[in-house]
Amino acid sequence: MRVGIDIGGTGTRIVAIDHLGTVVSEIDTPTVDFAQCETPQARIDLMVSKVSNVLNGSQATSIGIGVSGPMDLRNGLIDNLDTLPAFTGLKIAEPIAKAFDVDVWIDNDAVAAAHAELYLGKFANSKKPDSLLAITLGTGIGVCVLGPSGPFRTIDGQHPEASHISVEGSGHECYCGLTNCWEMAASRRALERITLESGGDISVALKEYSIGLSNGLASLVTLFRPKAIVVGGSVSQYWPKLGPMVRSHLSKLKEVPTDLQIWPSGFGVNGGAIGAALLPEHLTGFVARRKI
Repeated sequence: MRVGIDIGGTGTRIVAIDHLGTVVSEIDTPTVDFAQCETPQARIDLMVSKVSNVLNGSQATSIGIGVSGPMDLRNGLIDNLDTLPAFTGLKIAEPIAKAFDVDVWIDNDAVAAAHAELYLGKFANSKKPDSLLAITLGTGIGVCVLGPSGPFRTIDGQHPEASHISVEGSGHECYCGLTNCWEMAASRRALERITLESGGDISVALKEYSIGLSNGLASLVTLFRPKAIVVGGSVSQYWPKLGPMVRSHLSKLKEVPTDLQIWPSGFGVNGGAIGAALLPEHLTGFVARRKI
């Protein structure tokens, strides 16, 4: 069994998948449960217990972890005080590697989700695009550009926090320091705020929300020129209504290729965890070696 752990700001999902990538067992736990643990060791013990429950007596052949960034890939340290305070400053991979006697790979959750899409999703049995832009719209926004050489990294080797690019708008201050970054315009929390401001009318809210989402996508397409975009996370459930509006906005822009593919993730809430289970196979992220 390959185990994947997806640690998000709202929920932590753990799956066990077989050699075909089929989910055999899964657990969804509110991330706040870890925050309520009195000590870091108690949080680790709870995670080990959850993984053991998913395995249900089976042996883990590998374990991968995707976390809501930022995190330091040089040492596997989670550094996200704003949305993952319970795990910030914690090296979660090492004790899990020790507990289950396997190497554990850890990376940004968007990188994990991108792996699920590229290797088990739409292109699993067909020609893969040269580059895939994976967007996860959840508590925050996860972004990964994945190509043949692996995920795009910054010049210092870290994962870029592209959800904090500046977009149109004002008055919504983010913990990143900007008054209107993309996360403040296009995360699930942003959609919830816009829906409330629209009197609860989701159709009206999605129309406004699509503008902020499209603005950020346009900037990323201009920078990275991906062949395809996949949109995951909880907001992707609205894609039947949201997708046509986003495509309409992007079609008006000169820098967006006319043949650019955009589609919603087919993995639902499991995408990040399934992708995390693939990180060891592709040697992606920071690795905590089991002690031999």
